[in-house]
Amino acid sequence: MPLTLSVVPALLVTAGGQRFALPMHAVAGIVGPGGGERWAGGRPVVMSDGAPVPVTGLAAALGLPETGTVPSRQPVVLLTGHVDRHGFRVDGVLGRRPVVVKGLSRVLPRLPVVVGASVEPDGPILLMLDSVALVERALGAAPDAPAPVRPAAPTAPASAPRVLVVDDAVIVREVERSILEQAGYEVEAAGDGLEAMSLLAERPCDLVVSDIDMPRMNGLELTARIRATPRFAQLPVILVTARGDEESRRRGLEAGADGYVVKSRFDREALLGLVQTALGER
Repeated sequence: MPLTLSVVPALLVTAGGQRFALPMHAVAGIVGPGGGERWAGGRPVVMSDGAPVPVTGLAAALGLPETGTVPSRQPVVLLTGHVDRHGFRVDGVLGRRPVVVKGLSRVLPRLPVVVGASVEPDGPILLMLDSVALVERALGAAPDAPAPVRPAAPTAPASAPRVLVVDDAVIVREVERSILEQAGYEVEAAGDGLEAMSLLAERPCDLVVSDIDMPRMNGLELTARIRATPRFAQLPVILVTARGDEESRRRGLEAGADGYVVKSRFDREALLGLVQTALGER
């Protein structure tokens, strides 16, 4: 699947235990820790150019768990939307640099605050956030409670269900990994069906989430191979694919898939809902 490639000057920050990139053209300034955050109109604000700018935690705006850092010790990045400015508390500012971004509009169109992603040299996925959508989301959310201190998110227990994610597109693979790990699942990843079968032979998992169009062994072949292997015959398989036609859905289900989701309708809730159903968690 072709992905649009671009180089974007960005400010790199951390929030909720993850890295994010903010487009530099939307960064109006940075207020350092202890930079005079106060309450006005029922919500926290900082002053910028003599005017109050509302503040929201970036992790909270993205639906991520807070790390427990006291808000007064967090820097605030000021972003410009269509009209309004909004401040976002972050855990840290990593600096400014160009980021090679692959657009995800055809892959994950229902992640409204994400415009693209990059894979960092040390492995983690770096999501480029849409400043306008982020500001609109923050302005539409309820104001932060006064100076909350939330505990760090608990680590997944040793008995957490293990999910094998299979996709030849590293960006898609890492986005799915991120969603599942945030929900408490242990995640292994493979780039195609052959690699997935090799990983399964080494260490069985509780669920497979696979793309269809992959080299060497595609998702339909992988599903059929899993069903034909007595050791894995009952292993749940969910297909996440760009193919939205009825014939592809029929072939996927006939191969033995337990769930089928089209990428054009994909979002975090859809993926987690299918995973929970397949694992019998609801």
